[in-house]
Amino acid sequence: MAIITIDTQYYENYGFHEGTTHWKPKGGHKFTMEVSSDVATWTEDMKGKLSKIVEKQSNDMEKFEYIDHEVIFHNPTELSYDLLMKEIDIKDREYEV
Repeated sequence: MAIITIDTQYYENYGFHEGTTHWKPKGGHKFTMEVSSDVATWTEDMKGKLSKIVEKQSNDMEKFEYIDHEVIFHNPTELSYDLLMKEIDIKDREYEV
């Protein structure tokens, strides 16, 4: 199995309540889907297919525009927050000269 993550631009329709259309970008939104490894590896025009799927998630109030996708074949390795804090502490000490 594999996970496909789809990065999109998220828009809100600021004109909906006035009966008009005024799309305003409001940041990113991520979709995910689980697929077989064969589908993830061998599907032709994956970008086109995912773009259509993302577009179908839109409605009169919000819309999504495909940006990019990534196929993840393995679960990510989780790192400890403490590792980051140790790095921050080390860097802060370097500037205390």
